[in-house]
Amino acid sequence: LGEQAEELARLRAIDHAAAPVRLAARRLSGVERQRGAVIAFATALLAGLGSWTAAAAVAVVASRVGTLGGPAIGVLVLSALALGELLVPSVAVAEAASTVTSSAARLRRLIERPDPHPDPVAPVTVAPAGRLGAVRLERLGLAWPHSPTVLRDVTLLLSPGTRTLVWGPSGSGKSTLAAGLVAFLAPTCGRYELDRIDTRVIGPSAVRREVTWCAQEPWLADTSVRENLRLAAPGADDSELAAALRAVHLDGWVSAQPRGLDTMVGRHGTAMSGGERQRLALARVLLAGHHVVVLDEPTAHLDAGTAEAALLDLLGALGAKTVLLLA
Repeated sequence: LGEQAEELARLRAIDHAAAPVRLAARRLSGVERQRGAVIAFATALLAGLGSWTAAAAVAVVASRVGTLGGPAIGVLVLSALALGELLVPSVAVAEAASTVTSSAARLRRLIERPDPHPDPVAPVTVAPAGRLGAVRLERLGLAWPHSPTVLRDVTLLLSPGTRTLVWGPSGSGKSTLAAGLVAFLAPTCGRYELDRIDTRVIGPSAVRREVTWCAQEPWLADTSVRENLRLAAPGADDSELAAALRAVHLDGWVSAQPRGLDTMVGRHGTAMSGGERQRLALARVLLAGHHVVVLDEPTAHLDAGTAEAALLDLLGALGAKTVLLLA
């Protein structure tokens, strides 16, 4: 609810939106309390087992006094106490094993899910000369898996080095178009060509080597600014990283941080504002070697003045790349 709090407040809908979250939180608390009670009971039971075993050992020793020596008696009693200490951690192990098993099952379902847009057996090479030709969509249709067609009869030509604007209200299919251009979605009809070759014979992996999508809500790794940028260009040096940050007006923020490029961005970039996360993702786009760049509302989180300056600088920094701007 955090990112939409302002809009919800204007609509006086915060309580309505928060009600299912509160209900889920109460249910989760109940499950956690129940789970904690079971763990506490099992821990106490195992801890007591060692004491009970030690007491039984003492009783046995008492009945055998005279036949067992002092060292043997000590070993017997201490072994019983040590048994409890060895068994108590097994509760935490069993709890972790249950969590890991559930997580592994979810991951297995994802891994085994059929690829909606698999690579062809013998893909055709695109752009052998190192420069991509035109991007052409001809009466293209796109749909998300198990959903009706979202876009129909899309015809679009992106000539090399051009800047093209696709404008439309939210929900009109702009992000669906972006997903189709990076081959996350297979065409339901029509043709999608790169360099006059149908992407069906090129394959989605080859498409994504030539076309990249800077989404409105970018993914950032829980590591430093430097390593997030190097996801796009592993061999980039600090001067190249600084140039990319300067082009998107993020160099001031980075230089103001005590650790500079080694500043940790947090999980999903939580240590940064929405605008800073967006600009870091834009800097990463600059460092990547793609010929075609799809910018999905790249300045959505920026104020008007910064947005205009950042967009002009970004388009200039993209140089000869083909750019599709969604707004």
